[in-house]
Amino acid sequence: MLPLEPVAAVHEAARRFVANRSAITRYYSPGGGHGKMYKTMQLNLRGRRFEVVPPATRPFINLIKALRSSVVPKFLATVWPSANEPRLLYTTILMQLPNATAQGYHRDSATTEDMKVQIAVHDFEKQDGGTEFVPCSHAIPLWTTWRHTGDERLPIQAVNHPRPQRCYSLQRDRTLAGDVAMYFGQLSHRGGRNRRAPNTHAPRLFVDAVLHSTGRAPRRDGEM
Repeated sequence: MLPLEPVAAVHEAARRFVANRSAITRYYSPGGGHGKMYKTMQLNLRGRRFEVVPPATRPFINLIKALRSSVVPKFLATVWPSANEPRLLYTTILMQLPNATAQGYHRDSATTEDMKVQIAVHDFEKQDGGTEFVPCSHAIPLWTTWRHTGDERLPIQAVNHPRPQRCYSLQRDRTLAGDVAMYFGQLSHRGGRNRRAPNTHAPRLFVDAVLHSTGRAPRRDGEM
């Protein structure tokens, strides 16, 4: 868990930023000042989910400093044995509106050299649509690999084809401000269904950081 002071500061900064249409359009709309673009982003293909890279203001910088001062670097040193410190690829604000549908299960990248770090900036519960994870799914091949066999009657052959298996998902009942969830980008996951009625609860906000190992395997990514 991260200290509450930088977490609370980021919560306020993120809440103000996503509520400020002029700031959103200035940073992300072609030409600026186009309210329709903001609405499109707010109700995007992620199912009433909004994701944006925030400006590098002091609250977000302090949050990353708090992350570096936590147990996270020591944990990553056991996952990625290397003399080099992992590097931060990017940070985003994610906002999920009440009554948002659940996402389909997906993976954010095609490598275990990416680590997703979700930082809760306020308390929320399962019905607010917390992330659901499929344990160990990062070890399941993403696709079938094909190779030539040299036999004209059977020119290609599938290898590494996974057998269908029953999978289970995990979702926390309650998450507190400052809690950190870490998972490989290759792990199957999804944003859960937000069961709150519209206009009764504030949107669920959290910060998502992506770390990448250094001094190890070259980066491969299936999404970005």
